[in-house]
Amino acid sequence: MADSSSTASRVSSRSNNRRAVAKRLGSPVTYREGPLAYEPPVLCYCGMKAPRWISWSDDNLGHRYYRCSKARSASDCGFYMWFDSASALDFVKDLLKDLRDAVWKLRKENNELRQVAGTSDEYNSDMKMQMDLLERENLDLKQALKATEEKMHEKDALLHPLASRGMQVGVK
Repeated sequence: MADSSSTASRVSSRSNNRRAVAKRLGSPVTYREGPLAYEPPVLCYCGMKAPRWISWSDDNLGHRYYRCSKARSASDCGFYMWFDSASALDFVKDLLKDLRDAVWKLRKENNELRQVAGTSDEYNSDMKMQMDLLERENLDLKQALKATEEKMHEKDALLHPLASRGMQVGVK
């Protein structure tokens, strides 16, 4: 008995979590038609055309319904009516196919992105190491150039007086 109670509690908890996620994320697939793109119009108690929505709850998954256009507001007239009968299987089949295809597409994209991310991380790590080596080499070369220029200035300073003396000797 305790097992069935804890199982029911876990199922209820999962359902509540799913509902919270669904409210936050909205519809998992794009609608094939807009909520007001149907004829003849179904009017709610307010006299306005009622949008037609798709239920994403566990109990009524995929079933379409009409709801007051002012739903979730203080002006909500409370209008609610099911569109689908229990035999509306074609729509549900199409919807489930769309969902299946969307899940497969997302899984494929996810796998591809994971592969690219892994490759990219390795590539970036290699490039960073090469850049660090090149920066160190560049610094070493700058220091060597500076030391060479200092030596040239020292030798130039030594040669300059000799060159000017040599010119005086050659002139006599």
